[in-house]
Amino acid sequence: MRMKALVSLGVSFSLLLAGCSALGQNTPTPLPTVVLGGNAPTPQPTGQTLAGGEVTASGVVAIERTANLGFMLSGEIKAVNVVINDQVKAGQVLASLAGDEQLQASVSAANLAVLTAQQSLANLKDGAELATAQANLDVVQAQKALSDAKTHRLAVGSRGTESQIAAANAAYILAQDHVNDLQKIYNSVANRPENDATRALALSNLEAAKVARDRALVNLNWYKGTPDPKDIAEADAKVAIAQAQLDAAQAQLDKVKNGPDPDQVALIQAQIKTAEDQVAAAQASLDNLQLKAPFDATVNAVNISPGEFVTPGQVLFVLIDKSKLHVKTTDLSERDVNQVSVGQPVSIQVKALNQTLSGKVSSIANLADNLGGDVVYKTEIALDSQPAGLREGMSVTVTFKTAP
Repeated sequence: MRMKALVSLGVSFSLLLAGCSALGQNTPTPLPTVVLGGNAPTPQPTGQTLAGGEVTASGVVAIERTANLGFMLSGEIKAVNVVINDQVKAGQVLASLAGDEQLQASVSAANLAVLTAQQSLANLKDGAELATAQANLDVVQAQKALSDAKTHRLAVGSRGTESQIAAANAAYILAQDHVNDLQKIYNSVANRPENDATRALALSNLEAAKVARDRALVNLNWYKGTPDPKDIAEADAKVAIAQAQLDAAQAQLDKVKNGPDPDQVALIQAQIKTAEDQVAAAQASLDNLQLKAPFDATVNAVNISPGEFVTPGQVLFVLIDKSKLHVKTTDLSERDVNQVSVGQPVSIQVKALNQTLSGKVSSIANLADNLGGDVVYKTEIALDSQPAGLREGMSVTVTFKTAP
């Protein structure tokens, strides 16, 4: 710029000499003003208000999402799974640190502890159900045993009732009458030889009838007799034992019918919670050894190789999401910003593509920037559609459609 100024000065000086030589012949032409120095004019914002209710501003196409990724831990890089320009999915492992074998073993051990505690709880509940079923059965059996003991005690204590004695006496009379009838039959054939079949049958029938008569007499005499004190004592003891067994069975049923012991359940549940916490902690530590993509993206930079040592926060990968671009203005003047609002429709002239796109204002900066001494506000524009060939960094002109 200094040389240019000097050259301009030399030209002006020559013109001045030429003018002197022609003095008196023609009126000299006014010379242009020469500005010395190398300072270029200060650029001014191009944003301007146009007639017809429109405001324009310059802008640039920008990537909506980027991510600078690094590990939270220090350690040795075990594997790098991507290279520059790879397309990755959200959650995809980009790289991993060494030391995952021990943590994986911890996760497995903690998972086993969870399963073991859960099985213990299931066994406790199953055992309670089985105990309840058994206690119900024991109560039923004890109730029957008590009923039988009471029936036996009643029989021992009172021997026969009048109706039982009458029935036994009638049975004895019938049995004796049957013996008498068979005795007459036998008497009619008693003189026959001993090997006579008719005589043998008559004798056999007579003896069987006598046995039945004697049994009926014993039964009658028992009903008529006085109970034996020893029999009564034994019957009372059986009733007492049966009652004690029923009380014990009922107590056990009352204990188990509402499920397992709440204290045991609480203890096992605490064990399960502790084991689950151990799983979560071990898994979190294991996850910290893996660096994953936070969203679908393109790998823009890879700053690490296997075997290298990294520190927390060191940027190892740069991801960019090129699937959704937007526009940022650079010189919307403070004189025009109040005519712009979120949701306002705009048109975007993409110079490199020679296309005009449509969009809407998605945000307006609350803090101002300074551009060449003028106050400007950045705005962001969401595109209604993204044409092929649109790239980050392309220059655009944004026209805001304002009220006339």
